[in-house]
Amino acid sequence: MDTDTTPEDEVASEEEAVAASQKEKKASTKTAIPEGYISPVEFAKERTTRTGKETPPQVVYGYIKNMKEFPVIERGAEDKPRFIVKVPEAHEFLDAKDKERAAKKAEKDAKASEAKVAEEAKAAETADA
Repeated sequence: MDTDTTPEDEVASEEEAVAASQKEKKASTKTAIPEGYISPVEFAKERTTRTGKETPPQVVYGYIKNMKEFPVIERGAEDKPRFIVKVPEAHEFLDAKDKERAAKKAEKDAKASEAKVAEEAKAAETADA
C-alpha cells in the first residue's frame, strides 16, 4: 500500500485534471471569425455602447432569426459561433430600422392627435347645441 498519497491528494489531482481538460476544451471550441465580422454576443455589446440603450444578445439572435435582410452569415453547425454579424452593415441596417420606426410612430401620433382634436371639436359642438 502506498503511504505517500492521501485520499485528499488524489481528489485534488483529479480536480486539477478535470480543470485542465476543460481549459483545453474551451480553447478549441471557437472557430476563427473573418475580418469585419463579430459574434452576435459581441455585436450586442457593441450596439449597447454605440446607442446607449442596452441590447441583450437575445435581441440580436431575434434579428438574425426574424429579419431576412439583417447582414449575418450562418456557418456550419460545427463552427462556433454559428452566426457571425457583418459589423458596419448591421449598425447601418438597425439605424435605418430605428428611423423607420420613429417616422411611423410620429405619423401615428399625428393622426391620433388630429382625431382627438376632431373628436373634441365635435363634442364641443354637441355641448353648445
